[in-house]
Amino acid sequence: MPSSEQVTTQVANLAIAHCGISKPIVGLQSDHRIEAQMCRTFFDLARQTAIRDFPWAWAVKQINPSLVAQYPTPEWLYAYQYPSDALKLTRFMSWRLSNDTRQSRIPYTLMQPAPNTLSTLTPQPAPYTLLPGTSLWIYTNWPGANGAAGLPTILEYIFDNQNVGQWTPDFILALSYQLASLICTTLTSGDPYGMQQKLLQSYQMALAKATAMNLNEEQRPQEPQSEFIRSREGDMVGIPGSTWVAEPAGFVVY
Repeated sequence: MPSSEQVTTQVANLAIAHCGISKPIVGLQSDHRIEAQMCRTFFDLARQTAIRDFPWAWAVKQINPSLVAQYPTPEWLYAYQYPSDALKLTRFMSWRLSNDTRQSRIPYTLMQPAPNTLSTLTPQPAPYTLLPGTSLWIYTNWPGANGAAGLPTILEYIFDNQNVGQWTPDFILALSYQLASLICTTLTSGDPYGMQQKLLQSYQMALAKATAMNLNEEQRPQEPQSEFIRSREGDMVGIPGSTWVAEPAGFVVY
């Protein structure tokens, strides 16, 4: 299996090749050429951007988030800890799990931790003890395990996976285009030929191909029926109900 240095050097060499430079660097961390220096400067930013832009299977995980406050503001009932390694939240898992409808999706928002003076609890809670590395709270009205029904409280998000052994070829290619777009201005003395825009277009094409590959590799659950059909069958809010029965009262048949 290639080492981390070998893979990152490969990405760097692809990136400088995209910029029109044919001489490769020897090693990303050891080479002193300007090309290697620029790749080192922008590599982390390019990697995190490329991972955040697409839910790569190897960069998505689910956890039980930590409940940090109840009734944190008049608008929200619960606040959960934002994961320290998260690059992008994708969803709270509702009781329908992977087969959500528009009505069953769980609304949430991200904000800085709220001061205890905003809480609607009576009596007012003591000042919150923030966990190490706290940056954001996730606010929602989803009761999850805190409710009487004991529903799941599961958060799904994209994290910064730096395990290069799990990186796929389509990600490596996309990452190389993203890195190239960040370094080309310096390496081409101001990008006189508009190379950066072309590299960003190539990056978007690489993401589109990765999307297609991802869809072909997975078998997603069947999409829910339309709202009209679900309401006819007694499923108005995404919760299965009794079979719909027409009420004849008030109808006149001609």
